[in-house]
Amino acid sequence: MLIASKYEVPDSCPEDCLGKNDGVGQGGFCHRCPVFNCSGSPMDKEEQEMLYPPDHVYDPNLRFSILEPEEYRPDWAAEWVKFFKDGTFPKLYLERSK
Repeated sequence: MLIASKYEVPDSCPEDCLGKNDGVGQGGFCHRCPVFNCSGSPMDKEEQEMLYPPDHVYDPNLRFSILEPEEYRPDWAAEWVKFFKDGTFPKLYLERSK
């Protein structure tokens, strides 16, 4: 998957990912990961019926993602590339308000 219009990361969680045993809270490791935020999960028929107008035709390929891959922060994307390549823990800094 291409994130931040420049960085290539896996489309799904690697089997040996450090985050697999992490808690599911919002501050957890996985909740910053582009795989979790951008790859999307399939939407079943009921989910599509709730989110789309009545004339919507069910599409089994439709996915829901929290963030579009091209909108992922470039500085974080670079950190995740290192993580997926060699296991370097990502340093993800929050942006300061302007």
